Amino acid sequence: MTSPHFSSYDEGPLDVSMAATNLENQLHSAQKNLLFLQREHASTLKGLHSEIRRLQQHCTDLTYELTVKSSEQTGDGTSRSSELKKRCEELEAQLKVKENENAELLKELEQKNAMITVLENT
Repeated sequence: MTSPHFSSYDEGPLDVSMAATNLENQLHSAQKNLLFLQREHASTLKGLHSEIRRLQQHCTDLTYELTVKSSEQTGDGTSRSSELKKRCEELEAQLKVKENENAELLKELEQKNAMITVLENT
């Protein structure tokens, strides 16, 4: 005959063994979950780093494009300014020519008026 106390002593180590096995299973499951999360985290970080590099390159490209457009506009502005300056110089030269022609015509007119006056007085 076995006493109830002895029988529960036999079940005690069995319970401890089952509890240990259960804890080992939980630990193994937790380790697998942790490994999964680490891999997912690494994958997410890799994707984010890739996105950061892409955005940095895009920013660099846009900065370059802005610099080029800005210099082109400055170039156009300078070119336009040069064109206007050249046109102004041409017009000033034409004005001087016309002023000289006008002065010569005035002299001729004065000479002719003087001749008319002389002829009228004779």
